[in-house]
Amino acid sequence: MEKDISSQIERISLLLPQIIKSLFFGERQRLEHPDITIAQIRALHILMENDNRTMGELSDRAYVTLGTMTNTVNRLVRNKLVKRTRSTKDRRLVRVQLTPYGKGIIEEHQQKCKDQLAKIIQRLEEDDQKRLLADFEDIYSIVAKIEKVKGVE
Repeated sequence: MEKDISSQIERISLLLPQIIKSLFFGERQRLEHPDITIAQIRALHILMENDNRTMGELSDRAYVTLGTMTNTVNRLVRNKLVKRTRSTKDRRLVRVQLTPYGKGIIEEHQQKCKDQLAKIIQRLEEDDQKRLLADFEDIYSIVAKIEKVKGVE
């Protein structure tokens, strides 16, 4: 049984990066803003989901340390993509919000990702398109179960 799990883990660890590379990085994205890093894009995506997060929420959601997120946000502030605001009740509490410029940048990035995915998906036959969607829905369902179990621990 242990060997079976090990081989499954090995297979997933090989497949997952290849899937992500093929779907999202197969054709190098040409951003209008090459000075923005992947870490910064990730932070902007998180803020797009739910703007006005605390630094702690942002670092937790990105799975990075608070120090790492502080450095990322510093660069985002310098580039006028986000702004920081301190709580008037607790000066230790810092919230991060997208600026209109930052929102535009991340919307542009999201659209480019969708366009790239559309180009790839359109190359597939309709049955494969449907199967791919169904498989991703199954994967999402399993990942949601994993998250639920993690929350119980």
